[in-house]
Amino acid sequence: MRRIIVSTNRIGAFAAAAQAVLWLTFIVFILAINPIVGLTGPRDLEDPARLLPVLDSHPAMLVFPALDGLVGLSLLAVVIVTQLLTQRNTPAALCRTALGFGIAAAVGFIALSVVRVASLPVLADLYSAQGSAMTTIFELTNAVHNAMSAGTRFALGIWLILVAVATLRIRPIPRWLTFFGLVLGAVNVASAYVPVVAAPNLVAIPLMFAALAVVFVRADSSVDGGPRG
Repeated sequence: MRRIIVSTNRIGAFAAAAQAVLWLTFIVFILAINPIVGLTGPRDLEDPARLLPVLDSHPAMLVFPALDGLVGLSLLAVVIVTQLLTQRNTPAALCRTALGFGIAAAVGFIALSVVRVASLPVLADLYSAQGSAMTTIFELTNAVHNAMSAGTRFALGIWLILVAVATLRIRPIPRWLTFFGLVLGAVNVASAYVPVVAAPNLVAIPLMFAALAVVFVRADSSVDGGPRG
């Protein structure tokens, strides 16, 4: 049993660290790489006349939407490990609800990646020959993407809030991290309705997951160094 707990904590630590790295990669893309290829702001990402020619001439930029899929997979691992670590000290209804929203957020990120990766290469390739038609299709897929993104942020925010409430009873979890999770969850929920709120949220999320990775590592060490049965 002790070995299972240690392995679970290590998986959680690795997945949380991966989350932090992936969110930092988003920031690098937005602040450093996008301007190099001529995408100077969020509006350019919504403008097919700006975005599609860039993707056609720089297909490596499609790595950016593909990152959402990796975020979803690593988030799924974090959600499951968090569920396992909190379920003993948390009401079953709260645990199940948190698990449901966490899985919904993870699946949402994966779906966002699939929509973008499946549609953008085709739209970019055909844009020069069929600009008007591709613009219409882009606007439709972008509307779907934005709606899915809002739903995913909402689910992530609710999961963060519920996990923060659950960890109030767990002593090894730093109290500041619990309140950080509450605030970050509220910001994510708000960003689903007010997209501009997502900007500071993008900076805070990697910090939260990095701290969570440290918590998992410490939990791993405490179990590994505990009495052997």
